Amino acid sequence: MDAKSYMSPHTWSAVLEAIGATEESLLSRYDGVIHLVTAADGAPQSYKWGNVTDDSGHWVYRKESPEEAIVTDRRTQAAWAAHPRRVIIPNAGSFSNKTKHAAMAMLMIAHETHPGLASAR
Repeated sequence: MDAKSYMSPHTWSAVLEAIGATEESLLSRYDGVIHLVTAADGAPQSYKWGNVTDDSGHWVYRKESPEEAIVTDRRTQAAWAAHPRRVIIPNAGSFSNKTKHAAMAMLMIAHETHPGLASAR
C-alpha cells in the first residue's frame, strides 16, 4: 500500500491489476497498521535530509525535503486509511515516547486480533 503514495491513481490501478490484487486484499493481509509520522511533521529539528549520517553513523542520502516528506507521509497515511486497525503515532515529545506509543499500539492490535494468545500466557 505504501507504493500507492508514489504513483498516480491510474498507475496504482495498473499495478493492482498486474498483480491480481485489490486494495481490500492487500489491507486484509495485516492485523494492524502503525504509522509513525515523519519527523519533518512535528519534530523538524530531528529530520535529516540531503547527504547525512543516519542514527547508526552511516552516510545516507535522503532526497525529500521536509515539505516533500510531509506530503508523502500524508499520502501514505491516506493509502492505509481504510484499514480498520490503523494507528497514527504523531510527534509529541521524545522519540522514546513515540516508540512507547507504537509498542502500546502493537499490543492493543495483538490483543484485539489474537485474544486467545494473550490469555494463554
